[in-house]
Parts: sequence; structure tokens; C-alpha cells
Amino acid sequence: MSLIATRQTFVQYSGRYDLVTDAAANDYTDNGADKFIKAGQKWVDTNFLIGRTRATAYQYIGVGVWYAIIPSCRVVHALWISNAALGRWEAERKNLAGLRQLFPGSLEETTRGRVEIYAPLTLRDVPEILGTITVDQLGQTSYTVAGEIYSYNGVLFAPPTNEAITLEIDGTFYQPPLVDDEDINYWTEELEHVLVMAACREVEISYRNTVGIRDWTSSIREELLGLEMDLAESEAEGIKSIGQ
Repeated sequence: MSLIATRQTFVQYSGRYDLVTDAAANDYTDNGADKFIKAGQKWVDTNFLIGRTRATAYQYIGVGVWYAIIPSCRVVHALWISNAALGRWEAERKNLAGLRQLFPGSLEETTRGRVEIYAPLTLRDVPEILGTITVDQLGQTSYTVAGEIYSYNGVLFAPPTNEAITLEIDGTFYQPPLVDDEDINYWTEELEHVLVMAACREVEISYRNTVGIRDWTSSIREELLGLEMDLAESEAEGIKSIGQ
């Protein structure tokens, strides 16, 4: 189902026809409905672990690069690196302080080599520069790139690349945002009723109706319980001891 179809179901389910225009003509142009749908999606994305929560993103990285900016990424769990000459290997995770101890100078000026370590990256400076992402360059200088500054996560890695590589980012991701009428994602295609329920929950929040919020929350949890149990069973399959 596309966003416009989900929007139609939502207003029919909630009775909030004021949140669209031209419903009588079967047009269902957004007049506030998408705000609740997007908020509902963000809530289910961040509160439930299902099979489509974890994903892998790939990025091609050129020579001399020392960071990656990852759209829709919530958490980076592991970073794998590959190229034709050296094969595939996992970079060691450090916090930013640990990376700084090993590479105290500017990464941009550090001798290039085989990438061995990485650290999760905070893409923010204060004050913020609207329309740019600020990459922390070990606290000495900053490097900014244009982009959607609030919807990205990132990593620093070291040393800077001495040849082109592919990053394989194992992480937790938001589902793609629904912007245009024909946009789709996992929720609209497989669990549209859950997304509609989540949007209705957001409506109850706007009413400050705590009972309604609790009822919708409970109903959504019941709907997604099976998928959460499937994920837990999948992750536990074949594990016979702690730490395996």
C-alpha cells in the first residue's frame, strides 16, 4: 500500500476526515494526516525490534577518506570492510576517546593505510549550521557537508583509506520515510494496520487521552508480539551456551 492508501485507511479508521481534503471525491490529499502517520512510524520503529529493524548498508569509500555518513541509521553494531586486493575484514570498535588516543592528530593529515578501527560519530556541533552535517575531526577542526542534518548517523574510521574500499555497516535502521503519495516501506506493505493503529495512537496523544494511548499501545504490542518472538527465536537458534 502506498502512503496515500494508508492515509485513506487512517482517516476512515479514525474518523478524522478533516485531516485530508477532497475525501468525497476519493482524492484524500494530505491536510495533516501525514503528520500523525509519520509520528506513528517513528514510534513503532524505535519501540519494537522485528526482523526488518536490523539491516546492512553498503557504501563505496574512495582513497583518503576517514568517515562515513549513514542515512536513517539509529545504531551501528559492526563495521566490515572489503576490497578486491585484501578481501573482507571487521574493523575493531572503539569509543571516540579510544580512537583519539590512537590517532591524536587530524585524521585528514594522518598517514593512509588499511582501516583497522572505527568509532560511532556524533554529527552535531553547537551552534548548529542549518543545512550542513558537521563531522567531528578529532576535536581540532571540523569538516561540514551539505545534507539533511537530523536524519543521519555516522562513523569515523582510521587510518584514512589508502585505496578504495566498500563499507558494510551492520546496524539498526529506521524504515524509509513516507513523503510522496506513492511512497512505500515495510510498514505500508506488510503491516499497514499496525501503522494505522500507531497513527491513531498519535491522535490520542494530541487529545491528551491517556486511556486511549494505553489502549492503542497495548493493541499494537499484541499485534507485534509474534514478530518480536520470531526475531528472538531466530537469534537464539543454534546457540547452546552463553557467549556462543
